[in-house]
Amino acid sequence: LEGKIVALLRMKAVEKSRLLTGMLVVPECRGTGVGQALLTHCENTVFNNGDYCFAFNHLEAYYSQHGFK
Repeated sequence: LEGKIVALLRMKAVEKSRLLTGMLVVPECRGTGVGQALLTHCENTVFNNGDYCFAFNHLEAYYSQHGFK
């Protein structure tokens, strides 16, 4: 998978904030920590206090672990 895109995160501008509208990890990389690494990277370099996420119920705990409330 070297040099391949294995995960992505999508955000949409909403007034002065941004909404996390989706995240995808390719099936063969799920469960390997790729999604967690992507969110950690975004926490450190992309996200700001005005960003938010409306998560599906089954994903709320996952996003909560990464600072979304």
